[in-house]
Amino acid sequence: MEQYQLRMMFDFGAGSCVWSGDDATIQRFQGYCVDIDCLPVSDELRTILLHLCAERDTALDWEYPQGDLLWSEKEQERFRQKAKAAYESLCAELGEDYRVVSRAE
Repeated sequence: MEQYQLRMMFDFGAGSCVWSGDDATIQRFQGYCVDIDCLPVSDELRTILLHLCAERDTALDWEYPQGDLLWSEKEQERFRQKAKAAYESLCAELGEDYRVVSRAE
């Protein structure tokens, strides 16, 4: 059985934190940026992933995006911990048919 390759990483304004990692996965999810609603995971995890994307977007100063993040070190660390927990849940729910690499901050 083919194993799909995914990357979990955050890109400001993308609306997703899951990305295709190879051609077969791009074909399976019809593009590089994976629609979280198309993942075979629980509704609870989908909600968590979407909330993390929206939360991450609040770290950027959209009027001066090349500047420093708006979050303190403590807020950044708190986000990293939530992203790590979500990554672990994503790996567990997707199972052996998927290989997920984390590029989360």
